Amino acid sequence: GVAHAEAIDVDSGEVICIARHTKYMPTSLLLKMLLGPLMPLTKIIASLATKENTAEIGKEAWLDKLFQFQDIAANKQCGRINVVDYHNNPMGVCHGGSQAVMMEMLGHKAATDGLVATSAPLLRSISVTYLSPGRGALDLGVVPVVSDKYSTSLCVKIQSERGSLVSEGILTFITGPIIESKARL
Repeated sequence: GVAHAEAIDVDSGEVICIARHTKYMPTSLLLKMLLGPLMPLTKIIASLATKENTAEIGKEAWLDKLFQFQDIAANKQCGRINVVDYHNNPMGVCHGGSQAVMMEMLGHKAATDGLVATSAPLLRSISVTYLSPGRGALDLGVVPVVSDKYSTSLCVKIQSERGSLVSEGILTFITGPIIESKARL
């Protein structure tokens, strides 16, 4: 399946980001039906579950409340998150979108804390490969891949407590002169 979404600032109408999610995996007939002709019903059920699980979380600092890292290393290159119900998909496994947000949050912390020598980095792209179900406590680690004066790429891996690789992401942050020229605009 393929999904395309845009996040738009409510006040300014400016597009904040554009996302494209492509999923390549064998699916059962039931899942094909739920994601195909029965999608309106699937959306209603998902919206009810989402409202119930996030109703108590206020607008301020909501990502920090939803994704609370424990044991972040001093260099911000590794950390742990305990997966709770609102991180999960209906099958009780940490949702891929939750994993991508965790990767982005720790990747940004690592990039801001010394992996990038210039101004605050902006995420340009993220590509995530999902390898196995994630449950319980998940350990995240960041490794620099490549860096130049315009961008920095990081690899963020998520592992289960037992050490199995759950997912791996490549994040590219824009840095340096490009950001500084945008700040002058």
